[in-house]
Amino acid sequence: MSAVPTCPICHGPLMPRTGACRGCRAQRMSRRGMTPGAFRAYAAIWLSCAAVVLLLAVRVAAAPWLPTGEAPDYALWLLGASEAKPAPACRIVVRDLAGRQVGASTADSCAGADARSQPTPAAPAVRNAPLLRALACGLHSLLALATGLLAAALLRTGLRHLFRRPAGFAWVARTRA
Repeated sequence: MSAVPTCPICHGPLMPRTGACRGCRAQRMSRRGMTPGAFRAYAAIWLSCAAVVLLLAVRVAAAPWLPTGEAPDYALWLLGASEAKPAPACRIVVRDLAGRQVGASTADSCAGADARSQPTPAAPAVRNAPLLRALACGLHSLLALATGLLAAALLRTGLRHLFRRPAGFAWVARTRA
């Protein structure tokens, strides 16, 4: 046996498809849901924002693979191979007339360096340094893409809550005339 539905205001019995309660005259109104226009707005906002987030994630993920890119330090550290990063070939120190150090920089080659400056000693060589750098670049790319996908999913969830469709029906109590 099914239970007879009751009015949420006066708890009087209701017929299954009734539009108003006989006892308190409360009216059953359907709640406003997501219209086709609201869905188009939701989809357009999410797609445009997600496209920007994912393009940024792809750009960050591709950075170490570009010709000027190098393995990120944090990824090498996560792999436990921070010494796999090649040491700079030359360190240039600039001093003023009093002998105080004004600035220092490192360079990959000593082409423009003075004859007196000596290249810094190289770090101890790691056996699989190129492999570790490639793994660090891959780890960086994977983390960047996963972060982009997570941001797009969280954006979708937030927009769904903003545009969500309430379930059920709303009952509105009418005053007696």
